Amino acid sequence: MSKRHFPSNESMTSLAFRLNMMDPIILEVSISSLAEWSLRRQYSPALEETRCKSAMRLIRLVRDGLEQPGPVSDATLIGMMALSWRPANCCPHVGPMRGLFRDIGIDHLGGHENLAHYEFAEESWAAFLYFLNMRGGIETVDLGGGSESFTLADNMNAAVTGKAPTIDLCKPFQHVFKTWLPQMRPPLTEAATFPVDDDFKELLLDLRICCQEIEEYTIRVKKLGSTGSTSMVVPYQNIVQHRLMSLRQKDNGIGSDTAGSAEGICRAATLVFTLGVTFPLPRAEPLANAAAGLGQAMRNSSSIPNRRFLFWAAMLGAIATGAAEVSAASEGNESAKHSYLFFLDQTRRLRGELGLTTWDAAKALLESFVWLDAACDEGAWKVWTQSLRPSQAAAGK
Repeated sequence: MSKRHFPSNESMTSLAFRLNMMDPIILEVSISSLAEWSLRRQYSPALEETRCKSAMRLIRLVRDGLEQPGPVSDATLIGMMALSWRPANCCPHVGPMRGLFRDIGIDHLGGHENLAHYEFAEESWAAFLYFLNMRGGIETVDLGGGSESFTLADNMNAAVTGKAPTIDLCKPFQHVFKTWLPQMRPPLTEAATFPVDDDFKELLLDLRICCQEIEEYTIRVKKLGSTGSTSMVVPYQNIVQHRLMSLRQKDNGIGSDTAGSAEGICRAATLVFTLGVTFPLPRAEPLANAAAGLGQAMRNSSSIPNRRFLFWAAMLGAIATGAAEVSAASEGNESAKHSYLFFLDQTRRLRGELGLTTWDAAKALLESFVWLDAACDEGAWKVWTQSLRPSQAAAGK
């Protein structure tokens, strides 16, 4: 069983067992969810019957909970959230999911592996938010693990849809954000390479801490042969993703309000990095959409003097879209191929402007921003080697 701990230091195994014994709604949520996830791996008539019966019992329990006088209970809210999810209209495990970013084995830590197969039914989620706000918001949730589950679900929905989160960070994550992260965070001078304001620099420094936690976790797994405690990986990845998605977005478009600006490019590039590395999802659309937003932002970047920063952003875009170029011929996805060639040409041009002649020099530049070797190096090396060749336009001439 999982050894993951919440900030309360209670293991997931202990927490899940205790909550299932406490309330019938939570028990039905567990039964129906496990049956649903098992059906995604292998169909079984018995599992289908179990899922349907459990879902019907859950609907009745939630309806009874809503009829009770006073604010709705924590368990009823969890039941409403579970009923808000529906299977996503996508094929999560078909085609490249994270471009050339390498899978480093953290998909299962925050439930991403399963939750990303689903999306919110808008009307049901709106009803859930209404009752949550009527009782005072997420700060009033006392059930262990409940507020964390709400934050994770909202984060997942924001990452998939590209919209801002609708729920504030829960109490345990707020404690980490306000107490632990400031103590761990390096001085702002270490983020001087980023042409953004101080608040954004703090977020980027926290993202570096998240990468360090992931790196230490993967090293422990490799050495010990078991996952052990994930330490602060899950809180950090959720806090960073929540803050990133909460940055101002007009017209629900990543970077659309500051297209061509350093801030807009940095936000889009950081989103590409999180969806490819620290907050990975087992479906292709979120990363592809983020890469498209980055490409749109970079098409008007000629006036930005920080070419080192632009090289980092272009490299991330090329890594995110690199696998699409390989599969474009067989799938007929010419737009994906053009996106990759755009980033590759940007990488090639900026490499020449910066005088980068060796991979070691390029790697040192990339690491001065935000980088995780295990996830990025392999894809970046492929992009680098291709950038040394003439562009298709030059070859044609």
